[in-house]
Amino acid sequence: MWTNPASTLTMQIDTSNWMKARAVLMQYSKTEPSQSLHRAVAFVVNDAKRHTPFTDISRIDTELMVEATPAVLKSGQLSKDKKRQREVITAIKGSSPPLAALIISAQVLRVDTTASQPGMSNYNRLTDMKYARTASPFKGVSRAAGAALMTAAISRMVKARHSSTHFFQISWNSILAKLAPYVPAGYRSTVMNWASRGGQPSPELGNVIPSKPNEAFATCTIQNLIGMDSRWPNLMQQRNEAAHRIMDRVLQKSIDRNFHEMVGKIIKDDIIELKAPLIAHGCYM
Repeated sequence: MWTNPASTLTMQIDTSNWMKARAVLMQYSKTEPSQSLHRAVAFVVNDAKRHTPFTDISRIDTELMVEATPAVLKSGQLSKDKKRQREVITAIKGSSPPLAALIISAQVLRVDTTASQPGMSNYNRLTDMKYARTASPFKGVSRAAGAALMTAAISRMVKARHSSTHFFQISWNSILAKLAPYVPAGYRSTVMNWASRGGQPSPELGNVIPSKPNEAFATCTIQNLIGMDSRWPNLMQQRNEAAHRIMDRVLQKSIDRNFHEMVGKIIKDDIIELKAPLIAHGCYM
């Protein structure tokens, strides 16, 4: 049900009991098996999305040694608009440059005197020069002007990180959007609503290989493609490793949770004839 085709990492998600339990339940369902499976997968993916952790903005600010304050209105008062509460980004004053400023400086292209290659700072090497800069904000301008340009560069970088705090979480949206056409008609609007919450990531972040109608044994494969952009191999490897570290266990717990919810319904409805088969597939009643 779940794959991530990264060549450097391997993992295994156990769906065996979940699939066997669904096969038992489908014997008593009037819904076409493939549609029922797609609906169940959508429920699991949405549950995984809900339980995928996200980064707190205050943690980002602390690590980068900056602070975010509300926008200043023309009247001189601070804005009370919720969307403008972190509009002004400034470095926390201290005895050393903030990490945000050091990152900006590390992005500047330089000549490696050993290899005569531009931009080979450790930061640019690790990020495949995706964020490389042609010059320092201070180059060719006064110190005051350079400081202003550095502040603007820091602000853009920090706000970009603020906007990506839920990146892992909304990566599931691509999968939900692609599942929606295959679930029963009565559930499609619900699944599309799930897919729109939190924002719309690039469609390339997820893929679905749906079950075909009337298959003897319905299967559905979902692919979360975080970290699979070949343009930035070093950067994507870091992102892919983080995705596995964070999201593999989240997905497994969602599968397990859905299995026990199905079983709970059987117990509640007291469908005696299903209890023995479900016990055989890992359920304890």
